[in-house]
Amino acid sequence: MRNLFLLLSGLQLSTLATASEQSIRVDIEPQPLVQALFHVAKQSEQSIFTQPALLKGYQTAQVKGQFTLDELLQILLKDTGLKVKQASSGYIVYRPKQADDTKRKKRKSGSKNNSEIERISVLGQKGASTEAVWLKHNYQVGLVDLIAADDIGELPDINVADSYRRIVGVHTINDSDEGQLVTVRGVQSGMNSVTLDGMALASDRQHTRGVNLETIPASSVGQLWLYKTPDVSFNGNSVGAVMDLKSYSAFDKRSPHFRFDAELSQYSYQDVPDDDDKLGLNIRSQYSRVFGQDSQFGLVAFGMYSEKSRDQSNLSNQYHVNKQGQAFISRSRQSAYSNVWVRQGGSIKLEAVPTEQSYGFWHSYYYQQTENEPRNSFAFEQVPRTPVKVSRNQAEIEQADLVLDTIYRDTTRRQLGSHIHFKNELSSRQNLSFDIAYSEASSDRQDEESVWQSASNPEEYHLLGYQYTGFDSDRSWSVNDPRFAQSPHAIKFDEFELQRRENNNTILDSRVLYSWHAGGSRLGWSVKSGLRYTHSKVRSNRDVNRYDVKKDISIGKLVGESRYSVDAFGLNLPWLSNEYVSNYFYGNFNDFQLNNNASEFASLRHDFNSVDKVSAAHLELINQSDKWRWSIGARYESWQQETQGQDINMNTRSVMPNTLSLKDSQWLGVLRGRYDIADNWRIFASVGQSVARPDYFASNNLNSVNERRDYTVIKRSDPNLKTSLAESWDLSTEYYWRDGNLASMALFKKYIDDTAVDTRTVLGEQDNKVILEQKSNYGQSEVNGVELSLTLQDWSAWSKHLRGFGLVANATILSHEVCYEIPNKAVSCLDYQFGQADKTANVIAHYRFGGSKTEIRLGYHYAGEYSPYQPLPLTAQTREVWQAFSQWDMQLRYDVNKNWVMKAKVRNLTNEKRRSMTGEHQHMLASEIEFGRSVWFGFSYRG
Repeated sequence: MRNLFLLLSGLQLSTLATASEQSIRVDIEPQPLVQALFHVAKQSEQSIFTQPALLKGYQTAQVKGQFTLDELLQILLKDTGLKVKQASSGYIVYRPKQADDTKRKKRKSGSKNNSEIERISVLGQKGASTEAVWLKHNYQVGLVDLIAADDIGELPDINVADSYRRIVGVHTINDSDEGQLVTVRGVQSGMNSVTLDGMALASDRQHTRGVNLETIPASSVGQLWLYKTPDVSFNGNSVGAVMDLKSYSAFDKRSPHFRFDAELSQYSYQDVPDDDDKLGLNIRSQYSRVFGQDSQFGLVAFGMYSEKSRDQSNLSNQYHVNKQGQAFISRSRQSAYSNVWVRQGGSIKLEAVPTEQSYGFWHSYYYQQTENEPRNSFAFEQVPRTPVKVSRNQAEIEQADLVLDTIYRDTTRRQLGSHIHFKNELSSRQNLSFDIAYSEASSDRQDEESVWQSASNPEEYHLLGYQYTGFDSDRSWSVNDPRFAQSPHAIKFDEFELQRRENNNTILDSRVLYSWHAGGSRLGWSVKSGLRYTHSKVRSNRDVNRYDVKKDISIGKLVGESRYSVDAFGLNLPWLSNEYVSNYFYGNFNDFQLNNNASEFASLRHDFNSVDKVSAAHLELINQSDKWRWSIGARYESWQQETQGQDINMNTRSVMPNTLSLKDSQWLGVLRGRYDIADNWRIFASVGQSVARPDYFASNNLNSVNERRDYTVIKRSDPNLKTSLAESWDLSTEYYWRDGNLASMALFKKYIDDTAVDTRTVLGEQDNKVILEQKSNYGQSEVNGVELSLTLQDWSAWSKHLRGFGLVANATILSHEVCYEIPNKAVSCLDYQFGQADKTANVIAHYRFGGSKTEIRLGYHYAGEYSPYQPLPLTAQTREVWQAFSQWDMQLRYDVNKNWVMKAKVRNLTNEKRRSMTGEHQHMLASEIEFGRSVWFGFSYRG
């Protein structure tokens, strides 16, 4: 039997005879023959067999057009002496005996295992990792990482942010158990750009330019790219990286192509009392085909629906420091959330290839996420001026209140947009492309909050203190007055609040790109240039209505009708249904009155509008030779922002509109170079500049004045706020071997000048103090880091028992320094950035067995400690730190046949908790969030 190497295997969803006659449209760049055959097998979904030694050293020319599979294979194998023939299970590439030459015989054939039958599939983890490695290898000048389509959302990653965290250098900020905002290489999310097919995506946030990726399902995109080095074609706010989401193309798959996925999920954490937990559901479908007389048109349609029911536990603490410098917990809150999240949406993409020199598409998408979240919490809260007894390992408060807080929160997020793209080859040396895209992101949140508090009259069972000991994971609580647990009448309705917040961001992004090559091939000189104009508009408003209770409404009045009860710190306390409280409020409106003595208006509307206009032009000169690739470029970018906000006087209860204008412009330069030491080993270096514009919140001119007894607090925007200028230095090396294996290391340094930071300045004398709080360009940041990556797809060289085993691993280590040069003050420096872990690591191990029908994937993610935001004032006591966190995920996949695949997944396999601490006394002031473990089971159909 002929020893063959199964290079690549598709699903073979049609017969070989049909596949050989069916035409496919390809655009294959010059690349190694083994990579070209990989893409052909993936697109045609057919199997190609050969001996790996036969393909070594062969390079394909560019192949573009529409061909049958037989014609395409003949073109790729031209001048190689190799032949192809059709077999019952695929295509066999071989060398006829009479074509053997002496030179070829003398070529080393590699390891002994090359002559044995092996199987590498274009599907599953191994195929996805191989594709990602080759796409990275073929990237011309720059440092890029990516995740291929067959790997997105498989471990199980719910949204795009979850998938991005598996790329080296990336850290994801979570909202509950899902990723939301992404930081890259020590740079906060607002300084990273997110695009879809190269065009800007809007953010549903008002306080940051960081794009919330929680709304976009992981399975809705074809590839996730991460461009880490500066490029003159990138828009501003790409200091850390540009995250580009690539949409699917009908020309990437055999036509017609249909895929349907369905999964059920169950979360193990279900301790919210009387909560009706149910199974979660995920449904996804995708259909694509090419059509037309010459197959010049393409269609891709995608739709999805998901629903999950998940509970969450949260322990949060607040603290004070007494005159002796001892810290104690002044408030401890235990919360339980009952979440029901629903995602739905889809996309449609129409493509056209009118001529062999032109290509265009129209892509439109809409995704919506709704969160239904009843939230119940109870808290012990220190009564003001109560003495606190603090010893080494325990604290006691003699007098405290008990607060019950019920919130019913309903949130809707939307991400939608359209994109038109057209590209034309004016000649063999010139290319021109045009893009115009509209993106919109919005969030609408309604809160109903009711607060129940222990009676303020000490004679009415005012809680006589509480104790806590342990200060760590073994913390224990006790209440000094056990009588309190016996009388829920001691707790009375205190406050009811209705609040609605809306944020809306729209972006109109347009660009024109032109490139020119001096020669007919990619070698030699070339020029790239472009123009871009981006118009974005942010609208944010907030309605707040706060009510006090006119009558004494004890909690005992509702105990009999409330659904919940919970044992809190040994107290049998009622656990209210907020839906019931809301109904009670509306049915008994006369029992409530507007609170006109609140620290801010009881009934108040905050309005904020901002318009950004960015105009840019760039020019880049590129030279490519057999060994060298380098480029030098310049970019000019101007920015203008107009905002409309409010001046709010808390004392006179007056509101006045105001306006603020900011503008800036910069010249930016980038120098990049790559040297190929050998075909499989190269080094890369670059230095470049980029800018970060202030977050929307930084120029949010909702100015307020609040005159208090001894001082006045003024919150305002800085009219002199400007963009931050960043300088990035990069040095990396990459080594590729045995088709799909990669080892790489990257060193990087970033300087960010004029960072906008929160400042607090005290003006005036002791009896006439004014505290000014605003965002100002007083920050100077430096980030240093190293990235390590390893991809091993073939372990058979070490042992035949390891055949089918693969490993993808990466790690990032960062060091930070942020200094604040506030006028008339000493320079203050911190050794951390906000929102970025100091260490991150990922490991994905996969193993194919059972005749290559079964695959098990095990994923590990580690994130070191980080601070979510800048403390104010800048002291160690005010710093919040999220401790290091690790998570194990798993997937088991079984290919039933060529059409059906069964999958089982587990998220957070070891049921890890997240833990945060605050201040110098972090060991005793811990807060915890518990998400629980989720189990998924489902199937995929491809036809």
